[in-house]
Amino acid sequence: MKPLDSRQNPELKGLSRLMTNTRERRESGKMVVEGLHLVRAALDAGSSLDALYVNAGAEERPEVRALLSRLASHQPTLEPRRVPQATLAAVTALASPAEVLAVLQRPRHAAAKGDFAVFLEDVQDPGNLGTLLRASAAAGASVVVVSKTGADPYSPKVLRAGMGAHFVLPIQESDDLPRDFRAFAGQRLATVPTSETALWDVALTGPVALAFGNEGQGLSTTLIDAATTRVTIPMPGSAESLNVAMAATVCLFEVVRQRR
Repeated sequence: MKPLDSRQNPELKGLSRLMTNTRERRESGKMVVEGLHLVRAALDAGSSLDALYVNAGAEERPEVRALLSRLASHQPTLEPRRVPQATLAAVTALASPAEVLAVLQRPRHAAAKGDFAVFLEDVQDPGNLGTLLRASAAAGASVVVVSKTGADPYSPKVLRAGMGAHFVLPIQESDDLPRDFRAFAGQRLATVPTSETALWDVALTGPVALAFGNEGQGLSTTLIDAATTRVTIPMPGSAESLNVAMAATVCLFEVVRQRR
């Protein structure tokens, strides 16, 4: 492994920019995944790594050695970098740096086909967005379409919260989410705080798209107007609302329940 000891190393500075700058990630088409689970998920999906950085403090762990052995077979020309833990801590936002960090290209999914789409408008919190992607993957959604006005779906925080969903779920970014929502050939459900139609009263066994909005403002009027139906989750308790990731999970798995 090649040692990288200085925080001033140009390669580590580039890594830091990829982790902190959305524009850098979008222009380069790259992302940074942190931790053994995500790097293994990337390799399981057939992805190739552009670079691998190994936390020197974790180098001798059996699971790290196993990953390095796998990578040597998968990409024999890639030389991992060994980085001191303190140096790596200056790059990552984690309180304790992960065992490994990898740079790779954003997944290039083929045009998504299917009858179960999720549209996310202006979701700002990376943890919420990652959880939404994870829930969508678990529910078997065919595609998730994310507005570019929200959090970057390929930021390190979203990738960590997604827990590998990025490698199994087609994700598209949209410059005009209402337009793309309207173009979906099937039921288009706008989730809203109040509606005469409860989610459970809608047949969800056919082609369906579900739209979820910003944490504070919900869905825009333009996107709601593009829906065929406005639905709400009945809440007989005293809470005023649900977190968007919680609400989406309820809706997604109602689709799963009806399709069983």
